[in-house]
Amino acid sequence: VELRRSGGPWTLYQEADSAPDAENRWMGSSAMNGNGECALDYSVSSTTTFPGIRYVGRTSGNSLGTLPLQKQICINGLASQTFIDRWGGYSSMNVDPVDDLTFWYQRIHR
Repeated sequence: VELRRSGGPWTLYQEADSAPDAENRWMGSSAMNGNGECALDYSVSSTTTFPGIRYVGRTSGNSLGTLPLQKQICINGLASQTFIDRWGGYSSMNVDPVDDLTFWYQRIHR
């Protein structure tokens, strides 16, 4: 979701989703850099996929409401979790304040 405001109230500028397969997605976070490029990370799992982390994105030149950079793998899980009652705690996608271009992703477990 991208909201914009130009003098009046905030309005919805664009929105998109990414669910091209049967994997479950949760704990998403997103950011937009100074070039208008967006990155969205999320956790993923299914009956055939161990829990892992993926990301999708778009450049400023892509059509509104699309995420053409589809399902890139950040971390593939190696096994299912056992004896642990949660997956992560917080997820955060941020843009480097020095160059306003580089995306940084952080997952915190507490």
